[in-house]
Formats: sequence, C-alpha cells, structure tokens
Amino acid sequence: MEMAAALPSSWEELPPDILGLVLRHLPSLADRVHLRAVCRPWRTGGHPQRHKPLPPPLPWLALLDGTLVDLCGAPVRCAPILRDGVFRYLAVDNLAFLVDNDGGCSLMNPLSGLTLPLPKLAPAVSRALEDSAYHKSHPRKTHAKVILSSPLYLSPDPLVAILVRDGYSLAISPSKDHDAISISLPPERPEGLPTRISDIAFFHGELYALTVYEGLHIIKLDVDGLCEPNFIHQCIADDPKQQNPMTSY
Repeated sequence: MEMAAALPSSWEELPPDILGLVLRHLPSLADRVHLRAVCRPWRTGGHPQRHKPLPPPLPWLALLDGTLVDLCGAPVRCAPILRDGVFRYLAVDNLAFLVDNDGGCSLMNPLSGLTLPLPKLAPAVSRALEDSAYHKSHPRKTHAKVILSSPLYLSPDPLVAILVRDGYSLAISPSKDHDAISISLPPERPEGLPTRISDIAFFHGELYALTVYEGLHIIKLDVDGLCEPNFIHQCIADDPKQQNPMTSY
C-alpha cells in the first residue's frame, strides 16, 4: 500500500526527470512542442533549462509548395508559410526564412506563426550583387543558402548569413539588431579570378566558407559589433588537399 501511495496518481504528476528522458528521445522539434502542450506541469517540467542540454532537433526540409517535412518525410503541422506577399522561402534549422515580393527578408517560426523581420538584410544582399552575374534588381532569386550562428532560443541575437547564389559573396545580419554587411572573399588564385564559395557553416562562433579551388576559409567577425571581418584566410594553407577540395577525394 505504501508503494502504491508513492506512485503518481495521474500523468500530470510525472517526475520532471522522466520528462527529460522522454525529451531526449524525441528528435523532432514538433514532438517536443507537442509534449509540452499536454498540460501545465509538462510545460514547466519539460523546459530545457530544467535538464541537461537537449541534442539539437533534426532539421526540416522545405518543399516548393510551402510544405515542411521532417527527415522521415512526415509533414510538419505548422502555420501557412507561402502567403500573400511571400515570393519564396528556405528552411533554416527549425525556422522558415521568408523572402517577400519586394526582396525583404524575415524569419518565421512555423509552429507559432511569429515572424521576425530582418530589415537591413535585403540592402546587404543588393550590395553583394553589385559585382555579381545576377542583376541586383532581382534580389528575390539570389538566396542560395541561409544559416544561423546559433538557435534563437540559445542566443539573444544570433547572426544570419546568406550565401548569394553565384557563390562570390555573402550577406550577414544579426537576427534582432538592425545591422548588416556584405562581404566577398579575396581572389586567391594566380590568375586573379574571384573566389567562389560552395558552402558555409558556423562553428564555435566563427563563420567558415568552403571554396571550389582554395579549400576551407575562416571569416573572423568582430565580436563587439557587426563590421567588416578582421581577417579572412585559408585554414590549412600548406595542405595540398586544400587545393580543389571538390575533386580531391
């Protein structure tokens, strides 16, 4: 009888440490949100700050019709993404990056529908296009990839970095502070040809760019404010595998 009395009388009394174990086995952000929506005790007991840091949720894939799906192909139940005034969108982590008909940019939480405008990012993209093969009057079509320096819930103002479609320049903006810059990597080859970027990623607060012929570069950004990078250089300049990494393996 004493053992029975010690057991929870309802699901609402499930211990927070058990909720934490359940959360760690839910790789989908939508499933984590659904767990916390069951009842008030689960919403407070399932908060990430009450447990060890959870592994990052699996990313979503963006389909052309405005649908988000997880890596298993299951659709994510969310607010409509493609709506009046939205030209296209990209998936970034568990957010939607929206590009309006006028080129304006914003981040949207598809589960809640809340939108975070990025007013300075569109002008930065236009500046990045000045020396581009793409005409700067078409800024809506130039966003090849969008990344965040950290999830919005882990940082007060993470950076948003955009790889311009031709691969010769980047646009970077804080997600909340109204500022933005555009940068291009300097030419590295003897021919003086421009450095073309194939991919970008944030790691430990630094921005890395993988180029077609020169290998991996680090773009050191000023931690006291977004301005022109302190330096851009090859990470392993004397490694022969740095040369044309797209065909070295």
